Amino acid sequence: NHALTWQLIRIIENTPEIKQGLFPPPGAHVSTSKGGGKAKSDHHWAICELLFAHSENPAYKA
Repeated sequence: NHALTWQLIRIIENTPEIKQGLFPPPGAHVSTSKGGGKAKSDHHWAICELLFAHSENPAYKA
């Protein structure tokens, strides 16, 4: 589904917290194992919520 793919890309590009969490810049990072920052799975879940929250397709509704 091309529309869904592009919507996913727009969500990542337009949400700085998600973009930086999934694709951190080079250099020092916050260590999730030491209690800092979010896990990538948290960012993946946030994308799913944004992507499917207002979907017209009933298969994607919770």
